[in-house]
Amino acid sequence: LGPARINPTNIHWITSDFITVQLGWDYYRREEGSAFDLSTRHLMEPLPLNIAMFDALPIVSFLLKLVSPLLPEDFQFIGIYLALCVILQAVFAYLLFYEYAKTRHSLSTSMLFSILATAFVAVSPVLLWRWRGHAALSSHWIILAAFWLLLRSTRVTTSNMLFGFSVLFFISGGINPYLVVMVFIVFAGAILRRLSAQGPISWAAAAYILPPAVGFAALMIFGFLVLNAGGALPGGGYGYYSANLLSLIDPGQGRSVLLPKL
Repeated sequence: LGPARINPTNIHWITSDFITVQLGWDYYRREEGSAFDLSTRHLMEPLPLNIAMFDALPIVSFLLKLVSPLLPEDFQFIGIYLALCVILQAVFAYLLFYEYAKTRHSLSTSMLFSILATAFVAVSPVLLWRWRGHAALSSHWIILAAFWLLLRSTRVTTSNMLFGFSVLFFISGGINPYLVVMVFIVFAGAILRRLSAQGPISWAAAAYILPPAVGFAALMIFGFLVLNAGGALPGGGYGYYSANLLSLIDPGQGRSVLLPKL
């Protein structure tokens, strides 16, 4: 902890899985090709490897590469992103709790309750534990943002709800596939909540497929999903490290949350 982490020129504190993130970003940054080619050949020349495989937050790395010539030689964004995660966690926690509280209390009471709740959620032990080694999965603010969009789904127009979730799906698709799945679960809840409030399903409900489609497209754009991957390393997608539905029950390593230790 401390200000050393948010110093973009300080790479000396980077350890554990953060090293992989930093290598992915650094390799990608030094590629002479277009920023839109979210891969690097510095690791296994001449085969390209998507920086998504490094958990290097492709959407963040892409934006930074656009201004890479302006950045110092030694540059890290991990500490800044972790701090940003806490800020965004606080922002969306407030919006989420306020959305709930204002329907039950006065505005001043709702604001007070929301501020108190935000103070707890912004420094959630689960978030701080993720801080120890996983930048992408420290993006818990995305889940809070999804729940905020769910709570407001019945008071906004359908197009407004779909736009909000589409943006969230795209951002999560540029950070980590796990987040896309989590957003999808909350989005499914928003659909059920909205349909139960509206009554019979109309043809307009077909538009609900748009946000998940945006998330799927983002996973492809940012290199998490590669349709022609060979299924083994070196490959364009997860390949050897892929998961299937069985992994929810028997993950192979560690223990299942559904079964006793095997």
